Order: sequence, then C-alpha cells, then structure tokens
Amino acid sequence: MGQDRLKVLVVDDEEGIVDFMQKILRARGFDAVGAADGQAAVDLYDKEHPQIALIDIQLGYSRLTGLDVLEHIRKSSPETLCFMITRITDEAAVQKARDLGAIHYLLKPLDTREWLAAVQDAAQTIKARG
Repeated sequence: MGQDRLKVLVVDDEEGIVDFMQKILRARGFDAVGAADGQAAVDLYDKEHPQIALIDIQLGYSRLTGLDVLEHIRKSSPETLCFMITRITDEAAVQKARDLGAIHYLLKPLDTREWLAAVQDAAQTIKARG
C-alpha cells in the first residue's frame, strides 16, 4: 500500500489547524480529511475509515471529547494508528489516551516537522504490515 493511498483524519476544534494540517498532508501525498468537533470526527471516521488519526484531546464545545473520538476509533478499528494533540499536559489525560491505544502524544504549538515525521513513521508501519 503506497503512502498516497493512506487516509489521515485530522480532528481539532481550531478549523485553521485542521485546514493547515490537511494541506501539508496532501502535499506529502496523503489523502487527508478533517473535522472540527467530536461528533463530526466520529461520523467522518465511520464514513472514510482512515488508517491514521491526529486527534485534539480538547474539542471546545463539542459533546464528544478527543478521548471519546479515540475510544470510538480504537473500538471500531484497533489497527488505526492514533496520535493525540493538545495544549495541556494533564498526566491523567495522557495516561487515558495511552490506555485507549494512542501511539503518540503531540503538544501544541505543533512543530510541523515533528507531527509530520510521526505520520510518516506511522505510514511506514502500515506499509510494513502489507
């Protein structure tokens, strides 16, 4: 499976971040989809079935948190590689995300090189699976 076929879901309550990350991912050959709230993220995940997800833990006024989105994705598709993004360093939230199966935790402000390298590493993992 080539990188150009991999779909990445970007979830953040800041639409500018979603748009920016999608543009970067598309420029690197990924198929990127995005959502600005938890319910939209769950619905988009169920429709698109991305192999990689970048999820903000805190989704503003959304009924579902990023941890809820992560839990839904991991129950639906345990092989989806999920990264959590946030401004907070709440150890309990970090541990819950790890317990739910997040493979990495990225702090805002996001360093484009860091999150993109993490996504590219995930793509290599998926490619190695066959």
